[in-house]
Amino acid sequence: DKYFKRKKFESRFIISSGFYGPISNQLFYLCKKYNIFLIGFEHGLTAGINFSTSKYIHHLESTTCNLLMVCSNAAKQEFDESNMRHKDSINNKVFVIGESDQKKNVFFPSIQRLITRRRFKIKNNKEEVIIHVSGLVYGGNIRNSSDGPVESYLFNKDKILLEKVYNNINKTVIYKSYPTQRMLHQPPCSSNSQLSSNIIFTDYSDFRYIRSAADIIVTDSNSSTLSWCIMNEVPLIFLRSSICLKLLNDKIENLFKEAFFLIDTDHLDWDKKLKVILNLSKKELIEKWHSKKEAREELNENYLLGPKGSSSLRAANHIDELLKYKPYYTN
Repeated sequence: DKYFKRKKFESRFIISSGFYGPISNQLFYLCKKYNIFLIGFEHGLTAGINFSTSKYIHHLESTTCNLLMVCSNAAKQEFDESNMRHKDSINNKVFVIGESDQKKNVFFPSIQRLITRRRFKIKNNKEEVIIHVSGLVYGGNIRNSSDGPVESYLFNKDKILLEKVYNNINKTVIYKSYPTQRMLHQPPCSSNSQLSSNIIFTDYSDFRYIRSAADIIVTDSNSSTLSWCIMNEVPLIFLRSSICLKLLNDKIENLFKEAFFLIDTDHLDWDKKLKVILNLSKKELIEKWHSKKEAREELNENYLLGPKGSSSLRAANHIDELLKYKPYYTN
C-alpha cells in the first residue's frame, strides 16, 4: 500500500502474467483502490481442457485482474464463468489472443533440429526420434491437483513406459521427465542399468529447446506443456487417463481421439497398443496423422492454440485500444 501511495502511475495500467493466490488478490485490491487497470495473461493452455482447473473455478486468474488475455474460446468460457462467481470480478473481461507465437511456430526448424540432434549425439539426421514429454509430477506425495498422481502410480507408469515400451522398439527415444526435486538424494531414471542404449534421458532440459529433434511426440500433459507438443508435421500420441490428469469431459476426449493418436492408459494392455503405433513405418504414421488434420485444426482453434495469426500483435492492438479509449480504470 505504501508503494502505491509513493509511486506515480502515469499510464494507470499494470501488465502481469500467471498471478495466483493471496499475492494476486492483494495486487488486484490495491489496483482497484488506486484506479489502476490490471491486465493479466493466462499462464498457458490449461483452462477449457483440464478437469482439475474446473474444480478451482472460484479462484482462477481472471478473478484477480480487470482484463485477462487467454489462449482459446474454451478458456474464455471457463474464465467468464469464474468471473460471474464473485461480486468483485463480475465486471472483469476476458479477451482471446491465442497461444504465444513461439509455441505455435518452430523458427528455423531445420537448423534447430540439426543442433539439437548433435547435442544428443544423434549422428544420422534421418534417424527416427521419439520424444516422451511427461506432464506428471513427482511431488513427494503432495498432490498439486485433485487428480494429480501419487508416487506409486507415476513410478509404475514410468516403469512400464521405459521397460516394456521404449526398451523394445527400434527407434531412438529422448525421455523427458517433469523437472522436480523431491529429496536431497534423488537417483535419476538413467541409473536403471536394465534399459537399452536407444533411450536418452534429458534430465532437466527445457522441452521447448529440444522439441525440433522429434519425429514423434508422446505426452500425458493436459496443461501448458501440451501446447509445446503440437507441431504440424510431428505426430502426437496422447496418453489419456480418467484416474490421473483427466481431461475436462467426454466431448474433449472425443476431440482428442479424432485429432491425435490417443492411448487409454487405464486399460491393462495400453503399453501394447502404444508399441503398435510406435512401430508403424514413418510413411504409414504420417498418412494416418494427415487424415486427422481437419479434426486437429478444429481442436487447436477452439480449445488449444486459439485463432491463427500473431497473438502478440493481437494483444498489443487490444491494449492500444484500451489506452486510446480508456486511459484509466474507474471503480
